[in-house]
Amino acid sequence: MRIAISLFLGLSSVVCVAADVTTPTAAELKTLAQSGARIGTITIVPGDVFDPSRPGEDKAVYRLANRLHIDTRQETIRRVLLFKSGEAFQPRLLAESERLLRGRKQIQDAKIRVVAVRGQEVDVEVRTQDVWSLEPEISFGRSGGQNKSSFGIKESNLLGMGYSISLSYFDSVDRSGEEFDLVTPELGSRRWRANVSYADNSDGRAYAFSAARPFYAFDTPWAFSLGASDQTYDQYLYELGEKTEGFAVDARRAEVSLGRAIDLGHTTPTRTKALRWYVGLAEDQALFQRLADLSPLPTIDLAPRDLVYPFVGLEYAEDKFATTENRDAMGKTEDLQLGWYASLRIGASRESFGAGEDSWVYRFLASRTFQLNDFSSIGVNVDLSGRRTDQGLRDGRSQLDLRWDYRWNDLTTSHFSYQLVKGQNLDADHALYLGGDNGLRGYPLRYASGDKISLFSAEQRFYTDWYPWQLFKVGAAVFADVGANHFDGRPDPSGTLRDVGIGLRLFNTRSSLAKVIHIDLATPLDGDPSIDKVQLLVRTQSSF
Repeated sequence: MRIAISLFLGLSSVVCVAADVTTPTAAELKTLAQSGARIGTITIVPGDVFDPSRPGEDKAVYRLANRLHIDTRQETIRRVLLFKSGEAFQPRLLAESERLLRGRKQIQDAKIRVVAVRGQEVDVEVRTQDVWSLEPEISFGRSGGQNKSSFGIKESNLLGMGYSISLSYFDSVDRSGEEFDLVTPELGSRRWRANVSYADNSDGRAYAFSAARPFYAFDTPWAFSLGASDQTYDQYLYELGEKTEGFAVDARRAEVSLGRAIDLGHTTPTRTKALRWYVGLAEDQALFQRLADLSPLPTIDLAPRDLVYPFVGLEYAEDKFATTENRDAMGKTEDLQLGWYASLRIGASRESFGAGEDSWVYRFLASRTFQLNDFSSIGVNVDLSGRRTDQGLRDGRSQLDLRWDYRWNDLTTSHFSYQLVKGQNLDADHALYLGGDNGLRGYPLRYASGDKISLFSAEQRFYTDWYPWQLFKVGAAVFADVGANHFDGRPDPSGTLRDVGIGLRLFNTRSSLAKVIHIDLATPLDGDPSIDKVQLLVRTQSSF
């Protein structure tokens, strides 16, 4: 019976609070913290998938789903909280705990609030709402003129403990195979996480393992991680959507790191910052062997990647967030980071350590969203990586992502994005493409190849209050894309490419997959005349 309900929910939130309790204002909470108040009673109320008190959800099938669903255990929720009874009351820890709970796949929404003040004791209530966790993974997708499908089963909240386990079969343009994945977001009260995955594919196999105690919160004093992966697969180069040549890849990676937090002395009951350093050792190796050549002459350098390096790094983050709805999801509270996040990592790969050549390996990340006013925001993301050798820069990649959102009202938003990617002497398995599978929706898969991508997209997004069967939030979009990808100093067979289209958006608020279903019709305005004049795309994406 539970499987039947899974099919109903998988194929197809607001947290309730008592009306007679007045939540203190932010200023009142700050005053309580400054007066030395402490946490009193913590009441945890896990919520069902459906709430019979809401219109449309008091139906027999929804009540049956609630009875069959295993609620998240109170202890599972308690392990996520950053505060305990008897500790100093700090409003920022309540807000951060709320964000951490919303970040769990098995939880649709979470609300933490003060329900009573008794002298210097503050009683706190934690309410969550679950999603349906046992789901069939049945999907079909089409982008760039190519189909892909998968089916399997996934439990994202095993026995209410938050563990995730899945088994699936997939068939894509690159390969088919079976996959197994196990994720434990927290082991006991020590906040250790583990992940084991294995895939048996038509062109090879892949496995990965990791165990980590991450910087799970701004106040986390130390972190440790250990991981390894090994995979073999075939990869092909494309030109104008057609395969040109291929090579077999044998790649393995291993890494161990230890991190410590630095006290910046800027912590208050409502805001903080985090600065962390870490050291570690990494191995990154990949061997390439040419397959039966599809082109008259080889066009790519198949030099192996052979790196062994100790590294050091710094990470900085600001505890500055806001909540919103109808941005990248629908009918769900979204946490928007308004503070800076930045990280820098530098490693020294040396032949004396067993590497293929001496090089400096680096990566820099920085991101922030700027809230211009109540209606408008700008997001910036920078990602720089590569390795410096005696012969110059290898596998260099520089990426800039910009987005601007203007909200006309609660149900209408104009969204603009721009992406610039520049590659330099990229490794064979890091080729850059632009096409129907990654942003240029009116064109075949991997249509334009090169080492410099420029892509601009404009969307008029429409969110609705339509909520069919109390399962799907429905939206729509009208969009246009303009992009190009080419190699410097080489003929550009694709040129500047444009498309326009319309799309339907579906978001299953009861599913732990937390994906937006995109159904788009796009028309190419440039490119080869043989391209279909209408491209149908069916995909699941992480955002609207």
